[in-house]
Amino acid sequence: MFHNKFYRLVIITFSLIMSAVISQGVNAGVYKWVDENGKVHYGNVPGSASAKSVMVQESNKKKSSGDRNQRVSGRWYAKKNSYVTLKYVFNYDKFFLFEYISNGSSYRSREIGKGKLSQSKNILELTYFEHFTDKEKLDTVERYEIVSNSNNSLVLLSENFKEMHLKRTSSQGNQSQDIKGTWRFGNLLYEFEGSQFLVKNSSKLIQVGSWKMQDPKMTLDYVADFVKPVDHRQGKTKTWIKKFVNYNSMGFVSQDTGETLNFVRVAE
Repeated sequence: MFHNKFYRLVIITFSLIMSAVISQGVNAGVYKWVDENGKVHYGNVPGSASAKSVMVQESNKKKSSGDRNQRVSGRWYAKKNSYVTLKYVFNYDKFFLFEYISNGSSYRSREIGKGKLSQSKNILELTYFEHFTDKEKLDTVERYEIVSNSNNSLVLLSENFKEMHLKRTSSQGNQSQDIKGTWRFGNLLYEFEGSQFLVKNSSKLIQVGSWKMQDPKMTLDYVADFVKPVDHRQGKTKTWIKKFVNYNSMGFVSQDTGETLNFVRVAE
């Protein structure tokens, strides 16, 4: 009888100890706080008195975001700052990274990196085989936890607890961001910047106007055509139907004439 009571007491005591340990494990972990400049920080140790544990929030995310394990293939855009937008192209086991820079009066784009893409459940790994702006990133691995993953948005948490928010574009969506830049069509150069386009023959400006993309139609409103006589320089509206658009080439069919228009991107 004494032994049975003793064993029961041992079991109850062990259960209480384990419950306390588990409770501490749930509450310990990642903390989130906002500094005096309004910047959000994450860390294993509270950085201020107002820091809050985000373990409960993460647990809720895991329950509500049953789709974070789905593949992240497609085109995703992330705002780096007010001037720079990053585009990640995730294509099965490969990724490509592009940079779009605009200061309001000028615009340029470039490829800055590419490499191997690995995804295991809710962990995303990017291994750089090439990086054109930071050679130290060659063969390095960037690891992210997928916090949430929906059809149009993706939230990643880096190893230093920085969140990156990305928005998806698809071949069925507005591809204005993919079209921006300089393209060659025959002897002509088309420059798409913001909502404006320019057409040049060598270095001579011959046409200007505004453009917009509403997939699959691209509309060009010609403001002026400098090839025409002065009295007839007012342009007209043209509509192109998209066949395909990717980073290095794009194809359209003129809705007015049926002409096929194939463009090749000009490297900057």
